[in-house]
Amino acid sequence: MIEMLRVLLLTASVLTIQNAPSPSTGGNSPSAEPWLIRMIASQRGGNLVEVKQRMASIFTGVSGGQDSIDRQFFERRDALARAEMRAQFVSGLLRKDVDGDGQITKSDLDIFYAASANSPLRSNTGISISPTKEQAAEILEKAEAADFAYDGDGNGKITLTEILAAAASKSGTSSFSPSGGLIPADRLETLDADGDKSVSKAEFLMAVEKAYRWIDRNGDGVLSPEEIRDATLVDPRGPLPTR
Repeated sequence: MIEMLRVLLLTASVLTIQNAPSPSTGGNSPSAEPWLIRMIASQRGGNLVEVKQRMASIFTGVSGGQDSIDRQFFERRDALARAEMRAQFVSGLLRKDVDGDGQITKSDLDIFYAASANSPLRSNTGISISPTKEQAAEILEKAEAADFAYDGDGNGKITLTEILAAAASKSGTSSFSPSGGLIPADRLETLDADGDKSVSKAEFLMAVEKAYRWIDRNGDGVLSPEEIRDATLVDPRGPLPTR
């Protein structure tokens, strides 16, 4: 009886060893996120501890020091960033309302751009030369034409209403990410392990570890140049390639 138990225990141990993940696969977890893989690979290499430290710093920078982030967080930052873009655009144009009558005309722009239109030009030999009258006129014309693109009704006057409309259009169509493109808001939900509609730093680093182990295909705990190179080829929005 004792001998039979020994045989059963030995058999179970062999099966456990045979079914364990091979260290040569580097984990190769199918749940690793392609965009995290590319993100880790785009940085300098290192062991898992070093990579997690760097990624934790990135998370803290993106979250503004918060312990968790969610889609609403990105939406709020996006709205604030676009508001700042509009404010800068409006103030930049309003500076050209030289006479302060609430609209920008050619006479305003003539005064505003006079100094820059007549500024010395640098030749291809590195020598500064004063522009000719024709060159200054051309510089002035191009600068004013760029501003009059915001004159919606073409009456030669850029009104505050037209400035605000242009600002809204610019901030609405500009493509940018408030996280600097580091953590894509539309993929954030895939890291929400506990289903609370937000991603904590712990959940983020758990996903980082899975991605790291996918890259480290030989499981030696160090990302080689070859492993990093292969990981940079992963499509961040597509399925992971099979190995």
